[in-house]
Amino acid sequence: MTKIRKELSVSNYDSKEKEHAFVAIGRDLKEGGFPNPLLLCGEEGYLINWAMDLLISTFTNPSSAVLDVTFLDGKEVKWDEIMGQCDTWPLLSQKRIVAVRDFSPENKEILEDLLHLPDYSMLIFLENGVPDKSKKNGMATMVNASGKIYEFNALSDTQLKGFITKRLKASGLTAKPAILSQIINGSGYGQRESTYDLYQLVNDLNKMIAHSNQQELFADDVRECLSENLETNIFAMLDAIGRNRKDEAFQLLHDMLRVGENPYRLLSSIATQIELMLCVKELRMEGKGPSEIKGELKVHELRIKKALTFSEKFSVAELKQILLNVYRIDKQIKTGLLETELALEMMIAEI
Repeated sequence: MTKIRKELSVSNYDSKEKEHAFVAIGRDLKEGGFPNPLLLCGEEGYLINWAMDLLISTFTNPSSAVLDVTFLDGKEVKWDEIMGQCDTWPLLSQKRIVAVRDFSPENKEILEDLLHLPDYSMLIFLENGVPDKSKKNGMATMVNASGKIYEFNALSDTQLKGFITKRLKASGLTAKPAILSQIINGSGYGQRESTYDLYQLVNDLNKMIAHSNQQELFADDVRECLSENLETNIFAMLDAIGRNRKDEAFQLLHDMLRVGENPYRLLSSIATQIELMLCVKELRMEGKGPSEIKGELKVHELRIKKALTFSEKFSVAELKQILLNVYRIDKQIKTGLLETELALEMMIAEI
């Protein structure tokens, strides 16, 4: 994770923008008197990991970090065990770090412990997504009493351009502003219906760096290496089918195949999205909301909301039949009974 830390330099970003959590945590560390406990949360898991790495490197000795840093599963660990870890002195480090993922407070008495954490330890709660700050005894409320919340959500365009530029520079490459815009717009990062995150962006940037044989990144490098937002295209195709616009669905299918999308990956992704639509529809019918469904399926909330929207066009019975057709087509392709493209066309025609 140390490479991640180097990519986020405050000087790369416009100070006039709303301060992002990664800027705030860096400033707080420099000013000293760091708060305790902490809640690291938000939709951008890459930045949560970056912050965790930053805290470990700041407060622990590398030679004893394996003993002075403890990660706990909040769904399994008891509060007394967490406090026991916090009460243990660090071996060689400035602080002992205790990180707990997905912990829900059992009662309000926990607040008293949080107000009196020992100086030699740091308690960090990790949580994907935006915390509910309205709950009186919720984790966000309790942490705020004596500590601080750092909410790591998506980077703005300006911040993202700085992130990309610095990563390219570290590999000896430059890129014109138009190329940076091509990467951002083509990836769909930050768009409402996109689940494209920094992990995917870093993976695509690594491919571009490896693909480029010059000192500057060009449009061809981006086109060849930038991942298509396959999930969005599949949902768009299913939406067209649901609106009885199979001509649009066929066009989307051929567009994906034309740009080199692997048919087997395409079929697998279609099955995955229909399975998700079926699951969220059934859970929704049980009266569960998006956050409850997210907790049960362990799927990004944006994917849950998107699946809920598109599943409204189909009944449970229809989704089950579509899924059976997909499984059948997959078998026919793998056994050689049908040519891949024809099989995919037949699948759309039969829905």
